[in-house]
Amino acid sequence: MCISKRLDQLVHSNLYRSRRAFALAAGINEVPLSDNIRKGTEPRFSTLEAILKANPQLSAEWLMRGEGEMLRTGGQTANVTHTGESTRAEGGNGVAGADATLVELLRKEVDSLQEQVRNKDSQIAALLAIMSK
Repeated sequence: MCISKRLDQLVHSNLYRSRRAFALAAGINEVPLSDNIRKGTEPRFSTLEAILKANPQLSAEWLMRGEGEMLRTGGQTANVTHTGESTRAEGGNGVAGADATLVELLRKEVDSLQEQVRNKDSQIAALLAIMSK
């Protein structure tokens, strides 16, 4: 299986709910990520590096070479299926770690959305001020 297929598996694991959430968490652009997955092309090194930095529980061996399990937990590994169910967790709490990761991703997305709302509110206020003249 190539890297793009493993990225697709990761995006659809229980760590993420969408490609958008995955891209947001890693600080990468969703469009190239979607292209990599859809077309089966290999991502850039900077993309892989950002994904690994944003997901310390992710096994670089698994992502890069397809060897071992997808997740590392407490020095051990856990396999997360495409449907999001944890099939194995040794020496750690893979599901709780995945839940904590998801909570953090959701917090980041909420913060981002709140900032967007604040920006839109200020734009609306400016437009209303112009219209009232």
